[in-house]
Amino acid sequence: MRITLRAKDAGDAQRIVNEVAQILEGAQKMEGPPPIPTRFKAACEFCGYDLDTRKEGVHQWTAGWVMQREGGGGHGISLAKRENRWAHRHCVDRASRGFAHQERMF
Repeated sequence: MRITLRAKDAGDAQRIVNEVAQILEGAQKMEGPPPIPTRFKAACEFCGYDLDTRKEGVHQWTAGWVMQREGGGGHGISLAKRENRWAHRHCVDRASRGFAHQERMF
């Protein structure tokens, strides 16, 4: 990348160089996403990578009671129990399609 700047004098040129250096230094510090606060960080049950439990689309493991029906099947009852188990949306989607842990087949 090339940036062309025109300075009035040597002092102006030095000021511009210092400002650009500060901008670049700040940009280098901002690489990557911001860290996830510890209380919102969890490991994905499928891939093991960290995820932010506050993000939209993150899945939490929930268990509950199901009443068995006479003709088969069940009826879910809203007494859900949430556990501290989390997963990325795309990991749950892959698992529901049968692709979970497929990389370990070979």
